[in-house]
Amino acid sequence: LMQRWQRIFSHSKHTVAQVHGYCLGMACDLMMVCRTAIASDDAIFGDPSVRMGYATANPLWIWRVGPKKAKELLLTGRYIDAREAYEVGLVNLVVPEGRLEEEVDLAMEAIDLSAGGIAGADAMAGFITFGQAAYNLAGLGAAWAFAAGLHAISAIQRRGFAPGEFNFWEARDGVGMKGAIAGRDAPYHK
Repeated sequence: LMQRWQRIFSHSKHTVAQVHGYCLGMACDLMMVCRTAIASDDAIFGDPSVRMGYATANPLWIWRVGPKKAKELLLTGRYIDAREAYEVGLVNLVVPEGRLEEEVDLAMEAIDLSAGGIAGADAMAGFITFGQAAYNLAGLGAAWAFAAGLHAISAIQRRGFAPGEFNFWEARDGVGMKGAIAGRDAPYHK
């Protein structure tokens, strides 16, 4: 799956995520690998797997929102709304729910995906190449591998919970999926 995210992230064409409602877990991962993200004002972002004790599998949190905000969100399991996602740089634009498709169409027309935007295809190609080189120089290639490994280790270890720690799997077996999710999310407000 990580290789699929990397291919989308490195794709030679401009990618645009159109987000509404809950954008959690893999949906958020997919949104982060797109170059542009436009969200409706009802969108909610986060990674629910961290509420179960897993490490995120996506290193882009740090690149998208910065180390301090990424640490806050990924260590607390807190979700953020569209306005906060815009304020921290997770999305490019927030629009009223009823205007999302229209605003995405306008943005795509402005970028003119076939011609590379106002500066032309050459500028778009240079921007994409420069962007990828900058991410690689900053260590994103190594971060993909590290995040994948850390997520795998956390997934293996989550079966042997410490005494008194919430065990999602045990709760699921005892009270069902809805009850387990309610128990998982009980310490959080969203």
